[in-house]
Amino acid sequence: MILLSMARVPYIPPEGVSPDLRHILTPPTNLKMAVANNPTALDVFFSRIGKWLGTESTIDARLRELAIVQVAYVTANAYEFSWHLRGALRVGATDQDIDALMAETNGATTSLPALDRAVLKAARDITLDLSLSDELWALLEQHLGRERLLELILAITYYNHVCRVAAVLKLDIDEHVKLPMDRYPPPARIGAWR
Repeated sequence: MILLSMARVPYIPPEGVSPDLRHILTPPTNLKMAVANNPTALDVFFSRIGKWLGTESTIDARLRELAIVQVAYVTANAYEFSWHLRGALRVGATDQDIDALMAETNGATTSLPALDRAVLKAARDITLDLSLSDELWALLEQHLGRERLLELILAITYYNHVCRVAAVLKLDIDEHVKLPMDRYPPPARIGAWR
């Protein structure tokens, strides 16, 4: 069950920002419209880093999205989980991948490929422990190369930031990405979606 209260800031619609920033609010999302309360932050937060990670980075989109879903899941952030679960499925992840991600988060061993498991473990370790073991770094660097590994790290840490912003601002899940959350139980260590 998700118990979200009203967002802490108003959602600023596209017509509420200067014309040079309106493209960022296309399409308008609750996250973008909440951050629009600070136009400079809106520009920096989405036009540069967010755009690069979403459209210009070279890491495999499926692995990137699984890592982001892992960050959202391990933090029990329903807002980002809803958005990026759909994104992951769109770029090749399967329902079975998502089920395995949830199972691994809760301590089970799955039959995911080794690289997928390593990416998910990296996302969990960075999110929960702010660390990445030398062994896991070496394994990921061997499979991804240094440049793409850095992109993975940046995606994981950026979406840690996004999850925390969404949680602190108490954002409502955008209607067009709401999920039947009873299909996706929250992580056992937290026990509830935030």
